[in-house]
Amino acid sequence: MLESKLLQAAPPPVSPAAPAIDVRWASPADRAAVVKVLQRAFADYDGQLQPPPGALTETEASVRAHLERGGRLALAFIEGAPVGAMFLERKGDALFLSRVSVVPEKRGSGITARMVALAEELARREGVHALTLRVREVLAQNLALFERLGFRETSRHGHESRPETVMIDMRKAV
Repeated sequence: MLESKLLQAAPPPVSPAAPAIDVRWASPADRAAVVKVLQRAFADYDGQLQPPPGALTETEASVRAHLERGGRLALAFIEGAPVGAMFLERKGDALFLSRVSVVPEKRGSGITARMVALAEELARREGVHALTLRVREVLAQNLALFERLGFRETSRHGHESRPETVMIDMRKAV
């Protein structure tokens, strides 16, 4: 009887495959897409964090200036739509990651991991042995994400313009 019930049971539902995440280096032509991702990704923090996120002040001109100074920008897409962005620049013996941004409806889908993997590839190509970044202590989910990606805390300090806001520096060997 049990055997016949098992045979009659409907197969488990098949979940649709997750859409592919494409990550590439942004060019100056991508400035508007980068700014749009930053604005959407950091909008939740507007009015919630002190000082306000610097990412909300980025413009097409500041993105262009970052690229002109030799910085890099990773840009992530799902089905052709920009959904993630990340700034990179060489600082000392490491590549410093900043403005790590994923639009709210795509968080948790592996976009940050893909952008960090692209940064790791760049670091290896350029002979850089570490990635670094800075996270606000109050953003526990972000801290946990970067720890899962292999980053470890190296120091804590106050924010430059608001010392009572604790910032955590993190590093990952590459």
